[in-house]
Amino acid sequence: MHRMLAVARAYSLSMFTYRTRTLVSLLSVLLAVIPVYFIAGALQPLAAGAIASESTEYFTYLIVGSVAAFVITEAVSAIPSLINGYITSGTLEQLLTTPLRWPALVGGLSVYGFCWVAVRALVLLVTAWIWATSTIAWPRMLEFTIIMALLGTAFIGVGLIAGALVLLVRSTLFVPPAVSTLAALLGTVYFPSSVLPPAFAPYAAFVPTTDALRAARQILLRNQPLSAVMPELLALCAWAAGGLLIGSLVFHMALQHARRAGTLTQY
Repeated sequence: MHRMLAVARAYSLSMFTYRTRTLVSLLSVLLAVIPVYFIAGALQPLAAGAIASESTEYFTYLIVGSVAAFVITEAVSAIPSLINGYITSGTLEQLLTTPLRWPALVGGLSVYGFCWVAVRALVLLVTAWIWATSTIAWPRMLEFTIIMALLGTAFIGVGLIAGALVLLVRSTLFVPPAVSTLAALLGTVYFPSSVLPPAFAPYAAFVPTTDALRAARQILLRNQPLSAVMPELLALCAWAAGGLLIGSLVFHMALQHARRAGTLTQY
């Protein structure tokens, strides 16, 4: 654990030097809220009935979905992006010759990205709280954070598989954007599953985002007790465990193959 934290600290310090990029990223989050607010207001009469079980206001419904989208995008794209960058620079093999095992290395390099997602999500939620007419249950923020962490863990498996593809064929084969798009369209990020075409609606149950957002909105926007969302939480835990296990196994096998083939330093 201490080695992973050391990697996270070193990588975070290097990223903090890009102050302008950090400021621009925060400003982009604030600016993105403006069109969402007006679009949600225009669609509120149409959406009110469909989202009633999760939120009284479509604007906050979309904001919570946007937070989940942040988490999913980071989970599926961060690892392959890092792996590709280190292979291109020729430093991946050097990092792997240190006493670090790959889980500590990958975990440490991923910490900064998820912490930055948390900051952007907090800015988004505070902005929504100021503008929204409905309330956000701030005392339930810890439970909301745990749900988002489980969601990220479920999709980390996809990120590890994409990282394995980079090790093997130097391409993600568009896996991260494809998964992010499917999670958004089928996982109730922007609209409930009840409005999906009948041919696609049944598949929403097979997307981790559906369970995660149902639980997150019930807790943060409706202030429901944990017992009310226990089935969703158990399903999300299963998604997280399965995704992490499968992704880790695939990445480990790809890394072993790349070491034997001597392709970790090709660029």
